[in-house]
Amino acid sequence: MYVGFGIPLLEAMVCGCPVVASDIPSSREVAANGATYFDPTSLESLHTALDQATQEGKQARKIQQAFEQAKRFDWQKTAQAVLDISVKGYN
Repeated sequence: MYVGFGIPLLEAMVCGCPVVASDIPSSREVAANGATYFDPTSLESLHTALDQATQEGKQARKIQQAFEQAKRFDWQKTAQAVLDISVKGYN
């Protein structure tokens, strides 16, 4: 099983794009209040979320929430964490 971290979510948030994400723990961890969520088992939920994101995405408040959330993630910290895990795994 592969778990996606959510880099595409972060990229969209940093660019100021509206984000629509599947309502799963990893998406919520990454995007927090910076995304509009949908039930991944419901086409109607996706449709509603897309409509909502289209409207909210134009609001400065939602864009600012996304920018602030994206700032919590840092490439340097991520690289160091991966390195730390890799080194521990070989000892």
